[in-house]
Amino acid sequence: MKPQITISVSMAIAGAYSASCPPSITAQVPGPYHRSETMQALHKRLASCPEVRSVDLRVALEGCSEWPDRWNLRFRLAGGERYPALTSLTLDSYRFDQSDWEDAQSEKYGGILGWINFYSVDKYVPLWMDIPADRRHLRNLDLWLEAMDWFALDSLEMQNGVENYFVDLAPPHLMGMKQWAVQESQKQNKSTIPRLLTSLPDSVHMRSLAWINSQGVNALSKELLDMIAERCQGLEHVSAVLDRNGSWPWERLTALSRIPGLVSADIWFELSSDCVRDVTRSKPPPCDEGNIYREPQLIAFHAKQMFKFVQKQRQKETLVPLRSMAFYGSDWGRPWTGPDL
Repeated sequence: MKPQITISVSMAIAGAYSASCPPSITAQVPGPYHRSETMQALHKRLASCPEVRSVDLRVALEGCSEWPDRWNLRFRLAGGERYPALTSLTLDSYRFDQSDWEDAQSEKYGGILGWINFYSVDKYVPLWMDIPADRRHLRNLDLWLEAMDWFALDSLEMQNGVENYFVDLAPPHLMGMKQWAVQESQKQNKSTIPRLLTSLPDSVHMRSLAWINSQGVNALSKELLDMIAERCQGLEHVSAVLDRNGSWPWERLTALSRIPGLVSADIWFELSSDCVRDVTRSKPPPCDEGNIYREPQLIAFHAKQMFKFVQKQRQKETLVPLRSMAFYGSDWGRPWTGPDL
């Protein structure tokens, strides 16, 4: 079984939201096994259930025919909607930087009459009729920030990376955040972490930070770890990918060891070597079987060696020793569930 990283754990609610308002909702859109979960149904559920405190939402392609009705929650551009004050939120492949108004521009569809005929009048005419001009620029995240008190959120997990629009807009609203996890499947802009952390209010006291990338080459740099140690001194747990290329990342482990409040850490190492990255069924690896794994390979001896090294560095800084460190060497990316490529 491939190791998986998660911080927010919520009670699963199966089916298409037939139960009375639960404290926790787990949903996939579209639902597996041809269940008909939709973003519209989830939006109505959240707008009518003030007791909900935890949401775990995955938006995904399922095979060649199962597509989501949309890639985000369907807020009214006119506003006026309210969501419960969530304390835990997990999002996978959610799109914040999307504008219903831009999507509704007639030039995209060859004329307004043909566009209305294709998409149905009752669905889109209200969008054109009742939206004040000063709200037409609002995107999905703007509307969600209006509809919900984000100050109550203390646990946020984002899979498939972080959109720049979220980085630009959301941090000042995350005043209560204590746990933050990001799992990426593609290369993330290296400025994302410092931009997010430096944009958070000074009142935020992060306790747990996870930044997991499916490719070790996009791992946290020494400079980023130095910044985390300075910015998040009360951080108690870190989960991070550290790259290795012929030797263990001693400089990065030294930077990690300088986080004053650190109690435990999970360190992830990519299993595959560079030559097998992005290999597909039609694209065989350009190397032989003896070079498909990244070196050095992780074994118990090396894990103990790195743990002792970190403890020694903390002793030099007169910091409290770590209680535990876990080391993982694997491919932790989720298998592709969409159409065959």
